[in-house]
Amino acid sequence: MQNADDNDLIKIYFIAAVIFVALFAVYQIAFVPSPLFNSYLELMASLSTSIFSSLLGEDAYLLRSPELATKTDIFSIDGASVFVTKQVDAAPVYFILLSAILALPGKPLLKLAGAIGSALVVFGLNLARIIAMLLIDIWWPLYAEQINTYLVPFVFIFVCLGLFFAWLRLTTAPKSERS
Repeated sequence: MQNADDNDLIKIYFIAAVIFVALFAVYQIAFVPSPLFNSYLELMASLSTSIFSSLLGEDAYLLRSPELATKTDIFSIDGASVFVTKQVDAAPVYFILLSAILALPGKPLLKLAGAIGSALVVFGLNLARIIAMLLIDIWWPLYAEQINTYLVPFVFIFVCLGLFFAWLRLTTAPKSERS
């Protein structure tokens, strides 16, 4: 027979799964088709282009791709390019992290801090991903697709797992250990 701790754990898993499905449904049904999502993609492409140009001193520019069904921005240099599309937002991995944070018992302000802090880290990691993928397309174009398909998702999962454990440690540690 299961004890109370096992039942609590199953309840947390169930709540996290429901939260994830709800977040992902709202994202797919309401956010992706909206003009706000296109603005987000433009912001990611624009910021990535600016950072790339200012940090590396290389010319980068935005190109619009009207032939694609969804709004897609490209920034390109010397023939290399990166498509900034729906797949470049790391939403599913972030939603898993957010679902775990929200499903666990805890103070709402700590959950909010975890949600906002992890969103900022994932946003920054997305910018780094776009810039890195452009550099990889310049230096190692034969490996760009494999890196984007296999390595980048692993990095996002690993970082989100680290964020979750850091949030868990900060929220469950006694106050004397938090500093």
